[in-house]
Amino acid sequence: MIYVNSIDTMLNSSIKLGEKRREFWKFFLGVANRTTDLFGTTAPTCNDWIQTASGKPGLYYACKVAANDTKVMLNITRAKFGDEKQVLDRLKEYRAGVEASFGRPLEWFQGRKGPICRVMKVLPGGGYRNRDDWETISRATIKAMLRLKSALDPYVRSIKL
Repeated sequence: MIYVNSIDTMLNSSIKLGEKRREFWKFFLGVANRTTDLFGTTAPTCNDWIQTASGKPGLYYACKVAANDTKVMLNITRAKFGDEKQVLDRLKEYRAGVEASFGRPLEWFQGRKGPICRVMKVLPGGGYRNRDDWETISRATIKAMLRLKSALDPYVRSIKL
């Protein structure tokens, strides 16, 4: 009986977390869609991330929300294992220019076990738990995403896949 209760508790916690995330994304997308059309076709989700196409297969601009921070990133997930590393290495050739354009250092992450690489910036200062600050959090995340996209797009577009 204890085992069943702990499964129920975990399921309820997971459902509540999904509901909080969906609320956050609904609010975020309302703010974003007044500022940019980048997420114009994106719907709120219970996941911790939303994404939009970059114009290249397997490369997606994404925002991620956690309890106390958000992240903006370019996710690189290619169908052929190993291709994502080649794409990341190619983008790293322009790292100095990308980071200068973005205005801050970025994390250049290569997955060790799975086929995912990313260029990312963590934005401390609030996440889905900080309901009273969602407007500020959303605006800062959108601003960072637009800077990231602007900094990476010329290089993303030039990659031959």
